[in-house]
Amino acid sequence: MSFPRMFLLAGLIVAGAAYAKLEIYEPVPYPPRDADAPSLPSASGGMSLQDRIERWDSQFDDWIRISDIKTRSLKGDVETLKQKVDALEKAVAALQSQKPGGTPAPAANDPRIPALEARVAQLEKERGVYQAPFVVKNAAGKAILQVQPDGVMHLASASGTNQITFLARPGEPTRVVVQGGSAAAQLQAGAGGGVLELIDNKTTETRLAASSAELGLAVIKDGQLAAGLGASAGKAVALRLYDKSGRTIAAAGENPKTGGTGIIYVGNGSQNGAALAANADGSGAVHAFAADGTVGSGLSGAERLVAAYNKAGNAVVTIGKSENSEGGNVTARDPAGDGVFRAGHNTAVGGGDACVYRAKRQNVFCLGIGMPGVGTR
Repeated sequence: MSFPRMFLLAGLIVAGAAYAKLEIYEPVPYPPRDADAPSLPSASGGMSLQDRIERWDSQFDDWIRISDIKTRSLKGDVETLKQKVDALEKAVAALQSQKPGGTPAPAANDPRIPALEARVAQLEKERGVYQAPFVVKNAAGKAILQVQPDGVMHLASASGTNQITFLARPGEPTRVVVQGGSAAAQLQAGAGGGVLELIDNKTTETRLAASSAELGLAVIKDGQLAAGLGASAGKAVALRLYDKSGRTIAAAGENPKTGGTGIIYVGNGSQNGAALAANADGSGAVHAFAADGTVGSGLSGAERLVAAYNKAGNAVVTIGKSENSEGGNVTARDPAGDGVFRAGHNTAVGGGDACVYRAKRQNVFCLGIGMPGVGTR
């Protein structure tokens, strides 16, 4: 083998060892350049240059064979590694294309995307708007706001003792109910009018109404109506007081007989016991009723007298201003109300007189001043 070939082989050996990082046999050192020429083995058994070159050539062949084997093994390892890297990249890409829960994300050309985008835009416009029903809870998990789809909203404190309920159901009056312990207030409004109720407990309340069925203020105690100011169905506006059973014991309002004047009644819940009324001319009258409901006695401001009445309603006794003077007069009357005895001041005689009538203004017998047995005064 020529020296150039030997040099080339040596260069390839060094380069291959550096590339494949393989262990190779350590070549026999080169002889000096002046020993390039072939020579025979020495007498001491040493190898000639030719023998050494052949040995190097054999070693090179062995190195080529071993290097090729290890190179093919290394290429196989590299290919396996590349396959694993490709698989890992595909797995990462698949994970990146998925959302939490494992549901694949829609493709860029998914026809649902425009609808979703429109929905998001609508939600942006409706930010802060929520669809009933829903519940809002505090940090402790207590419901403090509940909204129902039928128009009911309920607010509550954390303890649940203070509550506000709004009711706006179709076809029903709108109501607001405020509760605090046993006390409550309710405001109701509808086509027929409005009602405000203030409740201390379940049986005591104050009710203010302005509707076609009732108008006024009512006080309810222990479940019974105790007082009322206003007009109920079929009745005039009045102030009414009630006993524990709910019966009227006092009433004050407009006199239904005269109109434009006031009247006050007091009674026992079943019938009137007395009445105080005003007349259109400004005078007044008081009537006290008998147990049978008829007028027993009366006081007339207009006539300036007091009268006692029988069951027929006729005055049988009157005490009042004399019809003949500014003095007083007492008259006893028959059942029909006609006077049969009268005594009082008489301006014509300058003093008093007393007369008895046997018949109506007939057969009069009078006693007066200056008559025997009467005296001068």
